[in-house]
Amino acid sequence: MLHDMGNSYFSFKQFTVSQARSAMRVGTDGVLLGAWCDLCFSAEIMVAEGAEQTPWRILDVGTGTGVIALMAAQRVQHAQVDAVEPDEGSCLDAAQNFAGSPWSGRLRLYRTTLQEYVALVRGTVLYDRIVSNPPYFVDSLQSPDPGRNAGRHTVSLSYGELIEGVLALLAERGLFAVILPVHEGAVFEQMALERGLHVVRKLQVQTKPDVPAKRVLMEFARCQAPLRFATLVMETGRPQEYSEAYRGLTRDFYLKF
Repeated sequence: MLHDMGNSYFSFKQFTVSQARSAMRVGTDGVLLGAWCDLCFSAEIMVAEGAEQTPWRILDVGTGTGVIALMAAQRVQHAQVDAVEPDEGSCLDAAQNFAGSPWSGRLRLYRTTLQEYVALVRGTVLYDRIVSNPPYFVDSLQSPDPGRNAGRHTVSLSYGELIEGVLALLAERGLFAVILPVHEGAVFEQMALERGLHVVRKLQVQTKPDVPAKRVLMEFARCQAPLRFATLVMETGRPQEYSEAYRGLTRDFYLKF
């Protein structure tokens, strides 16, 4: 963790995240995904699909405190941002954070699992962008804290269930973005490919120049396209000195950047 996010709240430039009740607090992973994912509105695509009068729709799966949804609302000023989260404490925090943000009118929270949400809206709602910082420990030892288990172990949302949910809710030309540890990311990528989702953009993340990548961010589409690949090194190698690339990616959000 490169930033002190252990307090009961965490302040960004345009919003504050309360996290006293959430199973999983604000972390670097979520901020990286929220800043990196492609949320660009394409008027050309909307017109081609005959949906020029409908809002740009974004879904955050497993929103936790709501930080990624809030970042999406900040980045795309006209978007409708929906968020699903089954954990009660996280929902209480996310609801408070949404209500206190400048974009409360465009943020909607559903206390439910992705599987239940798909059953509720299937055939009526499609999303232009879906983002998720999902559970990722598949076979590792679980914590005594059931909230943390649900947030970090695939006990409530398996990779297969996440992929199937995305396939049910993603618009034809939509994009789905996810962040995972490198090993788990390779497993997830193969599973997604077998179900018809193709990686079109990938970012591997190193904390320092001389250490292996710890995280991978991936963006998927229904149609295959040339892969755009990059590496982000977060620190320069000097203590607590962040790289210009990392500063540039997160500058619109972190107070100190």
